[in-house]
Amino acid sequence: MARDRRRPLLHAIILAIIAFGVFSSVFVSKTFPFQLSENVSISGLSLPSLGGPASQEAVLTSGALPDTVGRADMERALRALAQTPLAQQQVTPEAAVAAPAPTFVEPYIRYQVVSGDTASGVAAKFGITLQYLLWNNPELRDSDFLEVGYTLFVPAGNGILHYVALGETLSGIADAYGVTLESILGSQVNRISSADQVKEGQLVFVPEGIPPASRAPEVTPEPPEAPALAVAAPAPPPPAPAEEDDPPPSESSSGLIWPFSGNISSYFGDGRNHAGIDIDGYGREGAGVVAAHSGTVVFAGGDSCCGYGLYVDVRASDGLVTRYAHLARISVSLGQSVSQGQTVGIIGSTGNAQGTHLHFEVRIGGVPRNPLNYLP
Repeated sequence: MARDRRRPLLHAIILAIIAFGVFSSVFVSKTFPFQLSENVSISGLSLPSLGGPASQEAVLTSGALPDTVGRADMERALRALAQTPLAQQQVTPEAAVAAPAPTFVEPYIRYQVVSGDTASGVAAKFGITLQYLLWNNPELRDSDFLEVGYTLFVPAGNGILHYVALGETLSGIADAYGVTLESILGSQVNRISSADQVKEGQLVFVPEGIPPASRAPEVTPEPPEAPALAVAAPAPPPPAPAEEDDPPPSESSSGLIWPFSGNISSYFGDGRNHAGIDIDGYGREGAGVVAAHSGTVVFAGGDSCCGYGLYVDVRASDGLVTRYAHLARISVSLGQSVSQGQTVGIIGSTGNAQGTHLHFEVRIGGVPRNPLNYLP
């Protein structure tokens, strides 16, 4: 019974609370307005009626970011601002976006021959002359025939790919190929800022270089013809054939021996800048290749360019260097002293080699010479 008496009282209290809420929402809001007046401006994060005019507010600005930018542009602009001296930080919005990093051109690409390819067609495809394609692929014996799957080294432009040998200088390389030192330093292919930066084994692109063996010899002008005589003089004997290289030294001054016995399958020059001779090793796989002279091994390993495969360079005390290329295996190590006749490797066909053979070079001052002028 007491519970039943309390219910009407509880209901009356609830109704009173509801009535008070309705009264407050209608009449109290008119007496105490909480909404903003139309003449009060909102600036930044200021509260209503508490902020000053926009022109009087301190706003964080920067000369490098005068306008609103996207998040990516903001990051680039801040990096540019951090790298700019304080005296130069007032820049335009366009300058706030960092310039792209300089791009470098790779010195060469490897191209694998497909059916229907010709050497002239490959050269035209990559925008170089046929002669430079042949000069950078000395093992290419027939420019009219390319074996499918054969790998060509295509230079970045008309130029020669040259690996720096021990003792070579950049100015010496420039002289050897008939170009200026500035042309090598200025090429975007070479990441060389100073001639003193080159080191042994570094690949250098020589723009418009011409290998010494391919240069036309200087022609001495013939004297004017003598006036005709009544009696015909006997014809002079024919001139001796010109040497294709410097005169061969005597056997005692060269002292080289044959590194491998066999028939010569390709000669020096050979119309394609062949920097050495090829000695055939068909049917003699596993035979040893010996040092043509005593000296120090200045290179022993594989190349990433120009098709030598595994090769060894031996330097004599007088600076003459011999190269033994396309080896199946190397038997010496860098810095090792070798004796004349000591085995330096096993004949093979690594690199760009068509069949088992030894590619043998003689270099003086980094310039290839005809090995037959130095062999007995």
